[in-house]
Amino acid sequence: MVQEKRNAFRRCLIRREMGSEAQSDFYSFVGKKAVVVAGTSGIGLAAAQLFVQLGGEAVVVSSNRDKVAAAVKLIGRRAEGEVVDGTQEDQVRALFDRIGSFDHLIASSGRGRDKPFLQASGEDLRGPWEKKYWLQALAARYGAPHLRAGGSITLISGTNGTKPSKGTTQAAAINAAVEGLARGLAVELSPIRVNVVSPGAIDTPLWEQFAPDPKERAAKLEALKSKLLTGTVGQSDEVARIIIAAISSPFTTGAKFEVNGGALLV
Repeated sequence: MVQEKRNAFRRCLIRREMGSEAQSDFYSFVGKKAVVVAGTSGIGLAAAQLFVQLGGEAVVVSSNRDKVAAAVKLIGRRAEGEVVDGTQEDQVRALFDRIGSFDHLIASSGRGRDKPFLQASGEDLRGPWEKKYWLQALAARYGAPHLRAGGSITLISGTNGTKPSKGTTQAAAINAAVEGLARGLAVELSPIRVNVVSPGAIDTPLWEQFAPDPKERAAKLEALKSKLLTGTVGQSDEVARIIIAAISSPFTTGAKFEVNGGALLV
Protein backbone atom coordinates (compact mmCIF):
# COMPACT_ATOMS: atom_id res chain seq x y z
CA MET A 1 0.00 0.00 0.00
CA VAL A 2 2.82 2.41 0.86
CA GLN A 3 4.58 1.67 -2.45
CA GLU A 4 1.33 2.18 -4.39
CA LYS A 5 0.91 5.62 -2.78
CA ARG A 6 4.50 6.51 -3.64
CA ASN A 7 3.96 5.47 -7.25
CA ALA A 8 0.74 7.47 -7.49
CA PHE A 9 2.53 10.52 -6.09
CA ARG A 10 5.34 10.10 -8.62
CA ARG A 11 2.79 9.92 -11.46
CA CYS A 12 1.34 13.22 -10.30
CA LEU A 13 4.79 14.81 -10.34
CA ILE A 14 5.46 13.49 -13.85
CA ARG A 15 2.17 14.91 -15.12
CA ARG A 16 3.05 18.27 -13.63
CA GLU A 17 6.52 18.24 -15.22
CA MET A 18 5.46 17.00 -18.68
CA GLY A 19 2.14 18.77 -19.01
CA SER A 20 -0.59 17.42 -21.28
CA GLU A 21 1.70 14.77 -22.81
CA ALA A 22 1.67 12.88 -19.51
CA GLN A 23 -2.02 13.24 -18.65
CA SER A 24 -2.63 9.57 -19.53
CA ASP A 25 -1.13 6.62 -17.69
CA PHE A 26 -0.88 4.84 -21.07
CA TYR A 27 2.88 5.40 -21.18
CA SER A 28 3.59 5.48 -17.45
CA PHE A 29 6.56 3.45 -16.24
CA VAL A 30 6.39 4.44 -12.60
CA GLY A 31 7.77 1.59 -10.51
CA LYS A 32 9.30 -0.09 -13.59
CA LYS A 33 12.96 -0.66 -14.42
CA ALA A 34 14.55 -1.02 -17.86
CA VAL A 35 18.01 -2.28 -18.71
CA VAL A 36 19.35 -0.69 -21.89
CA VAL A 37 22.34 -2.49 -23.38
CA ALA A 38 24.43 -0.14 -25.52
CA GLY A 39 22.46 2.64 -23.86
CA THR A 40 25.01 5.46 -23.78
CA SER A 41 24.50 7.02 -27.22
CA GLY A 42 22.14 7.17 -30.16
CA ILE A 43 18.97 5.08 -30.05
CA GLY A 44 19.79 3.32 -26.78
CA LEU A 45 20.40 6.56 -24.94
CA ALA A 46 17.25 8.14 -26.36
CA ALA A 47 15.19 5.14 -25.24
CA ALA A 48 16.65 5.28 -21.74
CA GLN A 49 15.95 9.01 -21.50
CA LEU A 50 12.34 8.62 -22.60
CA PHE A 51 11.73 5.70 -20.28
CA VAL A 52 12.94 7.78 -17.32
CA GLN A 53 10.94 10.83 -18.44
CA LEU A 54 7.86 8.61 -18.27
CA GLY A 55 8.55 7.72 -14.66
CA GLY A 56 10.73 4.62 -14.91
CA GLU A 57 14.23 3.73 -13.79
CA ALA A 58 16.93 2.89 -16.32
CA VAL A 59 20.24 1.04 -16.16
CA VAL A 60 22.44 1.97 -19.12
CA VAL A 61 25.15 -0.51 -20.10
CA SER A 62 28.30 0.03 -22.15
CA SER A 63 31.92 -1.08 -22.20
CA ASN A 64 33.10 2.56 -22.16
CA ARG A 65 33.31 3.93 -18.61
CA ASP A 66 33.37 7.58 -19.67
CA LYS A 67 30.28 7.15 -21.85
CA VAL A 68 28.43 5.42 -19.03
CA ALA A 69 29.21 8.28 -16.65
CA ALA A 70 28.18 10.89 -19.22
CA ALA A 71 24.91 9.11 -20.00
CA VAL A 72 23.94 8.75 -16.34
CA LYS A 73 24.68 12.43 -15.78
CA LEU A 74 22.62 13.42 -18.84
CA ILE A 75 19.61 11.29 -17.91
CA GLY A 76 19.82 12.39 -14.28
CA ARG A 77 17.55 10.98 -11.62
CA ARG A 78 16.53 7.33 -11.66
CA ALA A 79 19.45 6.38 -13.89
CA GLU A 80 22.27 3.97 -13.10
CA GLY A 81 25.21 2.81 -15.17
CA GLU A 82 27.08 -0.46 -15.62
CA VAL A 83 30.44 -0.86 -17.37
CA VAL A 84 30.26 -4.23 -19.12
CA ASP A 85 31.55 -5.68 -22.38
CA GLY A 86 28.32 -7.02 -23.82
CA THR A 87 30.11 -9.55 -26.01
CA GLN A 88 31.66 -11.35 -23.02
CA GLU A 89 29.36 -14.03 -21.63
CA ASP A 90 30.74 -14.05 -18.09
CA GLN A 91 30.40 -10.28 -17.79
CA VAL A 92 26.83 -10.30 -19.12
CA ARG A 93 25.79 -13.09 -16.76
CA ALA A 94 27.28 -11.24 -13.79
CA LEU A 95 25.59 -7.99 -14.88
CA PHE A 96 22.09 -9.41 -14.67
CA ASP A 97 22.85 -11.24 -11.45
CA ARG A 98 23.82 -7.87 -9.94
CA ILE A 99 20.76 -6.06 -11.26
CA GLY A 100 18.29 -8.71 -10.18
CA SER A 101 14.61 -8.37 -11.11
CA PHE A 102 13.59 -5.79 -13.69
CA ASP A 103 10.81 -5.19 -16.23
CA HIS A 104 12.07 -4.40 -19.71
CA LEU A 105 15.22 -5.19 -21.67
CA ILE A 106 16.20 -2.96 -24.59
CA ALA A 107 19.19 -4.31 -26.50
CA SER A 108 20.62 -1.74 -28.85
CA SER A 109 24.05 -2.02 -30.45
CA GLY A 110 26.34 -0.57 -33.06
CA ARG A 111 27.80 -2.77 -35.74
CA GLY A 112 30.67 -0.76 -37.18
CA ARG A 113 31.51 -0.24 -40.83
CA ASP A 114 31.35 -3.19 -43.24
CA LYS A 115 34.09 -4.01 -45.69
CA PRO A 116 33.11 -5.09 -49.23
CA PHE A 117 32.40 -8.82 -48.91
CA LEU A 118 35.16 -10.04 -51.22
CA GLN A 119 37.71 -7.81 -49.50
CA ALA A 120 36.85 -8.96 -45.98
CA SER A 121 38.95 -11.38 -43.96
CA GLY A 122 37.44 -14.05 -41.77
CA GLU A 123 37.84 -11.77 -38.77
CA ASP A 124 36.17 -8.91 -40.67
CA LEU A 125 33.22 -11.20 -41.28
CA ARG A 126 33.06 -12.52 -37.72
CA GLY A 127 33.57 -9.28 -35.76
CA PRO A 128 30.33 -7.47 -36.63
CA TRP A 129 28.30 -10.50 -35.55
CA GLU A 130 29.77 -10.26 -32.07
CA LYS A 131 29.07 -6.53 -31.83
CA LYS A 132 25.43 -6.77 -32.83
CA TYR A 133 23.88 -10.26 -32.98
CA TRP A 134 25.95 -11.90 -30.24
CA LEU A 135 25.59 -8.89 -27.92
CA GLN A 136 21.79 -8.91 -28.23
CA ALA A 137 21.55 -12.70 -27.96
CA LEU A 138 23.62 -12.72 -24.76
CA ALA A 139 21.55 -9.91 -23.28
CA ALA A 140 18.35 -11.83 -23.96
CA ARG A 141 19.80 -15.12 -22.71
CA TYR A 142 20.90 -13.80 -19.32
CA GLY A 143 18.37 -10.99 -18.94
CA ALA A 144 15.21 -13.01 -19.58
CA PRO A 145 15.36 -15.09 -16.36
CA HIS A 146 15.28 -11.87 -14.34
CA LEU A 147 12.27 -10.28 -16.05
CA ARG A 148 9.22 -9.74 -13.90
CA ALA A 149 5.73 -10.77 -15.00
CA GLY A 150 4.56 -8.57 -17.86
CA GLY A 151 8.14 -7.93 -18.94
CA SER A 152 9.45 -7.54 -22.45
CA ILE A 153 12.54 -7.66 -24.63
CA THR A 154 13.08 -5.27 -27.52
CA LEU A 155 15.87 -5.94 -30.01
CA ILE A 156 17.21 -3.60 -32.70
CA SER A 157 17.84 -4.69 -36.29
CA GLY A 158 17.95 -2.47 -39.39
CA THR A 159 16.23 -1.82 -42.70
CA ASN A 160 18.93 -3.48 -44.78
CA GLY A 161 17.94 -6.77 -43.18
CA THR A 162 14.93 -6.57 -45.50
CA LYS A 163 16.32 -4.43 -48.32
CA PRO A 164 20.10 -4.75 -48.72
CA SER A 165 22.09 -2.26 -50.75
CA LYS A 166 25.45 -2.81 -52.41
CA GLY A 167 28.18 -3.16 -49.81
CA THR A 168 25.86 -4.06 -46.93
CA THR A 169 25.90 -7.86 -47.13
CA GLN A 170 27.14 -8.26 -43.57
CA ALA A 171 24.60 -5.80 -42.21
CA ALA A 172 21.80 -7.49 -44.14
CA ALA A 173 22.70 -10.91 -42.76
CA ILE A 174 23.12 -9.72 -39.17
CA ASN A 175 19.92 -7.67 -39.09
CA ALA A 176 17.91 -10.52 -40.62
CA ALA A 177 19.36 -12.83 -37.95
CA VAL A 178 18.36 -10.42 -35.16
CA GLU A 179 14.82 -10.38 -36.54
CA GLY A 180 14.75 -14.17 -36.62
CA LEU A 181 16.05 -14.22 -33.06
CA ALA A 182 13.21 -11.95 -31.95
CA ARG A 183 10.55 -14.14 -33.56
CA GLY A 184 12.04 -17.31 -32.12
CA LEU A 185 12.34 -15.85 -28.64
CA ALA A 186 8.76 -14.58 -28.75
CA VAL A 187 7.68 -18.21 -29.09
CA GLU A 188 10.24 -19.80 -26.77
CA LEU A 189 10.08 -17.27 -23.94
CA SER A 190 6.33 -16.60 -23.92
CA PRO A 191 4.59 -15.07 -22.06
CA ILE A 192 7.59 -12.69 -22.07
CA ARG A 193 6.98 -10.43 -25.06
CA VAL A 194 9.79 -10.04 -27.60
CA ASN A 195 9.74 -7.53 -30.44
CA VAL A 196 12.25 -5.98 -32.80
CA VAL A 197 12.56 -2.40 -34.05
CA SER A 198 14.12 -1.92 -37.48
CA PRO A 199 15.51 1.59 -38.01
CA GLY A 200 16.52 2.99 -41.36
CA ALA A 201 18.69 6.07 -41.87
CA ILE A 202 18.95 7.54 -38.37
CA ASP A 203 21.26 10.45 -37.54
CA THR A 204 23.25 8.97 -34.66
CA PRO A 205 26.93 9.05 -33.60
CA LEU A 206 27.35 5.74 -35.47
CA TRP A 207 27.53 7.82 -38.65
CA GLU A 208 30.94 9.07 -37.50
CA GLN A 209 32.30 5.60 -38.34
CA PHE A 210 30.87 5.68 -41.85
CA ALA A 211 31.83 9.27 -42.60
CA PRO A 212 34.41 10.69 -40.12
CA ASP A 213 34.57 14.07 -41.81
CA PRO A 214 31.63 16.27 -40.66
CA LYS A 215 31.12 17.77 -44.12
CA GLU A 216 31.10 14.36 -45.76
CA ARG A 217 28.67 13.09 -43.12
CA ALA A 218 26.33 16.03 -43.64
CA ALA A 219 26.44 15.52 -47.41
CA LYS A 220 25.61 11.81 -47.11
CA LEU A 221 22.69 12.49 -44.79
CA GLU A 222 21.41 15.23 -47.08
CA ALA A 223 21.58 12.87 -50.05
CA LEU A 224 19.58 10.28 -48.14
CA LYS A 225 16.78 12.76 -47.49
CA SER A 226 15.97 13.04 -51.18
CA LYS A 227 15.57 9.26 -51.43
CA LEU A 228 13.05 8.89 -48.62
CA LEU A 229 9.32 9.51 -48.74
CA THR A 230 9.44 11.72 -45.65
CA GLY A 231 12.20 13.91 -47.10
CA THR A 232 14.08 13.58 -43.82
CA VAL A 233 16.45 11.26 -42.02
CA GLY A 234 15.34 9.92 -38.68
CA GLN A 235 16.38 11.02 -35.21
CA SER A 236 17.12 8.78 -32.25
CA ASP A 237 14.15 10.06 -30.25
CA GLU A 238 11.80 9.05 -33.08
CA VAL A 239 12.99 5.45 -32.80
CA ALA A 240 12.79 5.67 -29.01
CA ARG A 241 9.08 6.48 -29.24
CA ILE A 242 8.48 3.27 -31.18
CA ILE A 243 10.47 1.27 -28.63
CA ILE A 244 8.29 2.71 -25.88
CA ALA A 245 5.16 1.80 -27.85
CA ALA A 246 6.43 -1.77 -28.28
CA ILE A 247 7.14 -2.34 -24.61
CA SER A 248 3.86 -0.68 -23.60
CA SER A 249 1.56 -2.91 -25.64
CA PRO A 250 0.69 -6.05 -23.67
CA PHE A 251 -0.83 -7.77 -26.74
CA THR A 252 2.18 -7.26 -29.02
CA THR A 253 4.89 -9.88 -29.41
CA GLY A 254 6.91 -11.32 -32.28
CA ALA A 255 6.37 -8.07 -34.18
CA LYS A 256 8.75 -5.96 -36.24
CA PHE A 257 8.41 -2.17 -36.17
CA GLU A 258 9.78 -0.33 -39.23
CA VAL A 259 11.12 3.21 -38.66
CA ASN A 260 12.65 4.13 -41.99
CA GLY A 261 10.99 7.11 -43.67
CA GLY A 262 9.38 4.84 -46.26
CA ALA A 263 12.70 3.33 -47.41
CA LEU A 264 11.13 -0.03 -48.22
CA LEU A 265 8.77 1.61 -50.71
CA VAL A 266 11.34 3.37 -52.87
